[in-house]
Amino acid sequence: MTTRTTSKTQPKPVAKSKQQEYGEREDGMLSGNVTADPELHFTPSGRAVTNFSVAVNERVKNDETGQWEDTEPEFHRVNVWGDQAERVAECFRRGDRVVAVGFFQDRTWEDKEGNERTSTEFTARDIGPSLLFRDAEIKRPVRSKK
Repeated sequence: MTTRTTSKTQPKPVAKSKQQEYGEREDGMLSGNVTADPELHFTPSGRAVTNFSVAVNERVKNDETGQWEDTEPEFHRVNVWGDQAERVAECFRRGDRVVAVGFFQDRTWEDKEGNERTSTEFTARDIGPSLLFRDAEIKRPVRSKK
């Protein structure tokens, strides 16, 4: 399931370079299957970011046959930042069903040949396992007292 709503809040300013520009963002939610193991990276400043894609499709009833059918999947590139990025990379694997809340945003850049390219990415503010088809175990981090 993919849900998009236009956000009236402006996105936080993003440092823009000549190579990338970000468009307006739309709040949304994704519910689907992770298509490959999430990849954890770190920015030059040391901030964690995990990238992966989610396949989203729905089951709909065919009015003519009365049978349930899967719709064609939509694939969404997902970014998760900070401590949550490290937990996502540790916990999720290909095939896991996830639910995420965040925002869709178009990113435009120029490729090596000088062509303008655009992709839509989903930045997850909150993400977790879907309980639609399986159980999940919550592991709380051990926090030291300061």
